[in-house]
Amino acid sequence: NYEALDKMMETLTLFCDMRSKYQVGEALFQQAIEQLLALNTEAVHTTFTRLQARYVQIWVLTERHPVPNTIRQRLNDCITLAEQRGERETIALCLWLQGKLARIENNLSEAIFVYEKALIYNEQLDNDYYIGRILRGMVYSSFAVNWGRANDLNQRHLNVTRSIGDRSG
Repeated sequence: NYEALDKMMETLTLFCDMRSKYQVGEALFQQAIEQLLALNTEAVHTTFTRLQARYVQIWVLTERHPVPNTIRQRLNDCITLAEQRGERETIALCLWLQGKLARIENNLSEAIFVYEKALIYNEQLDNDYYIGRILRGMVYSSFAVNWGRANDLNQRHLNVTRSIGDRSG
């Protein structure tokens, strides 16, 4: 039921993040992916790409080290498929995740570069929640590089999260 999967993905991800239930989310997304793969034809469906992206998101939110190549490969595959299909929301999500991975690995210049691309996509999609998340990542990445810019980004982050009532942001 693709419609049900689509409706639950973001909510489940947010729940797992807010309640630190990452292992639960990771297991549920992996189970859904495996069941779709077992059907052999489902990997081409757009829901499959979004499931993969949400699995990676749950994994990235744990900020574990080191990042395995399988996570990078899943993320790269998601971006490739999303770009081929013109799935702008999935591309935007995956770019944020790429920036977060670069930041986790302390590659701050790359993180800032990718976050800026993600920010453009999310601004075009008018997705304030992820704009806030991206700005937070940009703040963390900018502290070591440019304190003044980090301060400006932090204020913008605060304004965005307040405007949407995101108390966790």
